[in-house]
Amino acid sequence: MRIIVGEVFNFADESGEKWRKRPQISKIFSYSMMSFIGKIECKLDSKGRVFIPAPFRKILQQRGVEGLVIKKDTDNPYLTIYPMDVWEAKLSDLKSRLNEWEAEERMALIQYVADAMPLEMDSQGRVLLQKKWTDVIGVKEELLFVGGIDTITIWSKERFEEGMLNTDTFRKIISAKS
Repeated sequence: MRIIVGEVFNFADESGEKWRKRPQISKIFSYSMMSFIGKIECKLDSKGRVFIPAPFRKILQQRGVEGLVIKKDTDNPYLTIYPMDVWEAKLSDLKSRLNEWEAEERMALIQYVADAMPLEMDSQGRVLLQKKWTDVIGVKEELLFVGGIDTITIWSKERFEEGMLNTDTFRKIISAKS
């Protein structure tokens, strides 16, 4: 599926009179119909397991995802679940931008991957969120799975609301990037 993002502008005849609007194509993006979108409330069981929501599991199955990686976000209080292909592409991109001969850049890469680990989904569609992960994001029992288009994020219910941008900032960022 292709999504065309653009702006509307007016055509004018020689007299300068505006007579019709048409979309001006500014960017073309290709997105799969299998994007992770929406937010779904879930609860941890007594062993720290949680079901990956059915709509997200279905997408993982349709995409033939064979592995998952979980990582705490570097700036915000949430966890990100990466399908293995997305994780590998992200690492490849990061490595291509860093100079392995520069000590600081090499340490940045090591630090980035040190906080990541494989995440196993059992036959029932559950994953185990280790206590260190739930403590870092402030989850006691209730959490949110939030789609991130090509990733899935996990938030504590309270921190999700606290982390949202105010309306003016949100609009400014969204409209500036389109």
